Amino acid sequence: MLLLEHHEVKEIVLGTSCKPESPAADAAETVKSKYEIDSKVFKKRNALAQLVLISSLNDTNIEVTATCNTAKETWEKLTSIYEQSSGQRVDRLLEQFFTLEKTVTEDIATHVGRLERNFRELNDEMKKLIKTELPDLLLMSRVMSTLPAEYFEFISVWESVSVEERTLNKLTERLRLIEMRLPNKHSESVALVAKSTKKTTQKKALKCFKCHKLGHYASKYPEKLTSKSLNAGSSENTLLEVDALVCTMESVKEKEPGAYVCTMEGITKKSCG
Repeated sequence: MLLLEHHEVKEIVLGTSCKPESPAADAAETVKSKYEIDSKVFKKRNALAQLVLISSLNDTNIEVTATCNTAKETWEKLTSIYEQSSGQRVDRLLEQFFTLEKTVTEDIATHVGRLERNFRELNDEMKKLIKTELPDLLLMSRVMSTLPAEYFEFISVWESVSVEERTLNKLTERLRLIEMRLPNKHSESVALVAKSTKKTTQKKALKCFKCHKLGHYASKYPEKLTSKSLNAGSSENTLLEVDALVCTMESVKEKEPGAYVCTMEGITKKSCG
């Protein structure tokens, strides 16, 4: 719609600006001349409106609107396919408006903006359907009802303001001032998420020196885990021998060439444990 307004052809698309009617055969020359000029202007604006609409469509929608002769017909065809009727749209917008809540990560200005956008769309449909609009007091009341517990004291302060002086801009401004004075919980939560993500990423980058694959330690190597599971029912002496052998190999690797001393040291540690 913004692009249509920029080119001053929105009225052509919505049908509020129509093609001029042909004058009677016995009409004055000035009337016929004016008709010719107006017709050329309308055709030019209609072509521009169609160009704006078609340039934003994919191949499928271009095929759907190929038989439309005017920008208004093109718009109505797209509306009939993709947009709900006014009654259904009002029901959906009402549900969104009264169920929308402030998320932890968004600031007050963003939250109020979401509510206001939903409220304006709802009012547009209400005007089409029943020729009426909802008051801004309803929007401000909805904003207040979605505030977190930190803003509880402000609710009483806002209620003391006279109804005539209440505006959405004033409400947003005061809420922003309170938000700036509150502890920055948003930054803390983002930092916590970033820290957790970093830790997970580092773990995924680990490489097993046994199979040379990423994501696990050598002690977590699948074949090793399977062997431990199969030997779960073996005797305690067998486990002592296996552990002693592992300790011996590690000791030899660390303290070559004193392999025999390392073996005894490994057995002693296991016995003491």
